[in-house]
Amino acid sequence: ASINKWLPALRVESRTQNNYRAAVVQLFNYAQKTMKALPHWLPHAAEEAIKVQEPAKDTEIYGPEEMQKILKAASPQLAPLIALRAFSGIRNEETWGLDWGEIDLERNVIKLKSSVTKLSQRRVMPLLPNLKAWLLQVSHREGRVAAGYKSAKTLSEAITNVIIGAGVAPKRNALRNSYTSYRLAVHAEVGKVAEETGNSPAVIKSEYLELV
Repeated sequence: ASINKWLPALRVESRTQNNYRAAVVQLFNYAQKTMKALPHWLPHAAEEAIKVQEPAKDTEIYGPEEMQKILKAASPQLAPLIALRAFSGIRNEETWGLDWGEIDLERNVIKLKSSVTKLSQRRVMPLLPNLKAWLLQVSHREGRVAAGYKSAKTLSEAITNVIIGAGVAPKRNALRNSYTSYRLAVHAEVGKVAEETGNSPAVIKSEYLELV
């Protein structure tokens, strides 16, 4: 009951409130299973805390003019990483963990290892001409692609700062959303785009179909 009172009192967005709930559940799980501080045969208070429904949000993308501004404002170090996000649909965490050895500039494919992808499944994506042109500007193509950033969070923050500096409003997941939407508009093959982006066909249909 106390947790159910505390969570709404935070006065944060639904997603953030659920994230707080998840953190408390993990803490109670640790106390129960590792510290043996709670009876293991009973559900603990955190598990019974109510998870609020998160309102659906429209899928946001960047238009061509916005992308031009963003890439123009980026440093030579960061511009290829932004291009990678916008022109391949790769996730931020996947970008941070990506190695140059997984980018095949001859066969024009990007091969993500299962240890890098969100779903822990190997994924092969096309290396499109516009993205290849950006990557070829990088002189040192060894090791991690985002070697200059100590975490996926710092990479994401750096990209957000560039977007703001370019006079463009930051939009949640918009780089990845842009690729997915335009790729779907060109090919109109839901299954193909789902496979390339590591999404389900259902998500592609509900969030990206006829978006551009």
